[in-house]
Amino acid sequence: MAEINHYTVKSPKAFVVKRARGLPNRTDRAVDLGHWLERNFNTVEDRSIAAMAPATAAVRARLTALPGLAALQEATLDWHRAEAARQIATPERHAFYSQLVLAGGSRALPPDRAAAMYALYPRGAGEALSRWPPVPRSCPSR
Repeated sequence: MAEINHYTVKSPKAFVVKRARGLPNRTDRAVDLGHWLERNFNTVEDRSIAAMAPATAAVRARLTALPGLAALQEATLDWHRAEAARQIATPERHAFYSQLVLAGGSRALPPDRAAAMYALYPRGAGEALSRWPPVPRSCPSR
């Protein structure tokens, strides 16, 4: 059994790079401020993975000791920092980055408000209704 910790929204700079790259499996979906707001909840802190810190450090040390891997990791981080800076250097993308920073974190709708939003949604919308609004895993309404 495994738990994968995947964070679709990491930071405004990382999100600007993600936006430039696009989504791998949904090319028709915009990576815009709405995408950020629908995913940037950060409302529940989960420290359960901290128990794995010693084992993770040991594996990381073994991997980093492999010839060339530490340099590749550093090159990857350097590329990401440079790409974020390059993206933010354009007026349009700087404005987008500024919107992300100003927007900050989102919050999940309380169950009664979510129900009211669902009630307003047009009937017959099909699958779109099942995807919106996104509810974080920890929300009691799920």
